[in-house]
Amino acid sequence: MMMDIKSYLPNKKVRRSDRLIHKDSKQKRSQEKKEHKAVVFSHPLGLFDTIPLELRFNIFQFLSLEDLSILTITSKKMRNLAEAYRVTRFSGPHSIPYQKIHSVLAVDQQATLLSLFHKLGRLIKRSTCLYATKDRLNILNEFLTRVVCCSASTCKDQSHCVALLCFGKFLHTVIAGWDDSECQRVYDSVCQHATLQKMVKTVVSSKPGQHSELEATVRLFFRRIFLDPCNTISGKAFWISRVLKPWPIVFQARLLYILYSGHFSGSPDDWLLENIAGLLLACGESIMTTMLSTKAINGRYSELAGIIAYLCLVCVKYRYDLSQVMVVLESVVSVIETSKNKITFLNRILDFFKELILDTHEFNDSDDGNDTEFFYHVAALTEFTKHLLQLGMNVLHRVDGTGKK
Repeated sequence: MMMDIKSYLPNKKVRRSDRLIHKDSKQKRSQEKKEHKAVVFSHPLGLFDTIPLELRFNIFQFLSLEDLSILTITSKKMRNLAEAYRVTRFSGPHSIPYQKIHSVLAVDQQATLLSLFHKLGRLIKRSTCLYATKDRLNILNEFLTRVVCCSASTCKDQSHCVALLCFGKFLHTVIAGWDDSECQRVYDSVCQHATLQKMVKTVVSSKPGQHSELEATVRLFFRRIFLDPCNTISGKAFWISRVLKPWPIVFQARLLYILYSGHFSGSPDDWLLENIAGLLLACGESIMTTMLSTKAINGRYSELAGIIAYLCLVCVKYRYDLSQVMVVLESVVSVIETSKNKITFLNRILDFFKELILDTHEFNDSDDGNDTEFFYHVAALTEFTKHLLQLGMNVLHRVDGTGKK
């Protein structure tokens, strides 16, 4: 019997065919991978785009507000996705404690809440950067609706509530960098949404203290949303001009009193003359002249003498130039009709200085720091007298017409 030796020998053709088959299979898998990779990278978010939307939102819940904020500036697609998450799934670790902000909180808790609303404002600012201004205003008003102290059940102590302060922090973060016309639209929209102008009209046209609760509401709304969150003087000046501009000057003064006096009743303490003098100097020469001239025309010489004396005292204390006060004094004297009344007025200024110095000397105690006050009072009288003499000499020169001493 003959054996078929060939059956025991390796078949080279078969091995070669196997290699070709494996090679073709490998090339096919490589081609499929390339095609799959091309399909994946054709999506704006790459592999992340292949994940179901619900799972992507679940991933977002593990990110901080800062991380979400950074994602919004990576691409338009990611910004839209983060905004969709904020609108539809903003819960869990990113939920806003709206009830908590109406409670009386410790300082560190207040700081934590303000930081949270600052981060939230940055997220909104970036995720809505391509929105129309009208749409962004709607978002701001939506947040205002959620945080506003709408009833005693939600906010039992409005003066210690940080809800409006949180919204103010959020608002100023969102609108940072907006131009003045857009900020004006923000102010109008927020006030209209809160129906605030109606409240303002009620309190400024009524007697002080007649609507004490409304006064408190107006004060807290303007201060905590628009004024207090500002870090610059120019920023506060912009917003306070928005508050005052719609109203006559009498109502503007009433509003300023409500905003910064610290009183909500009808019987606040009288201002010290030194504080009145400081405010007048800050208002400038025009307003100061108008106000003091009115008092002179009405014959209120004693009150006017006290204000002039304290204007000199404030100038000496804070090293201001007394020339401005003397210019105002000359304008005030010019509206007094008779020479007798002019002399009476100037004498009352000097009498007021005398009483001021004697009172300070009588209650002077080296241990309580009155020595400094006594020095300021004497120095103020001295400087006033020097400038008054100079003013008198200038008048004599004008009358004489020669200009010679």
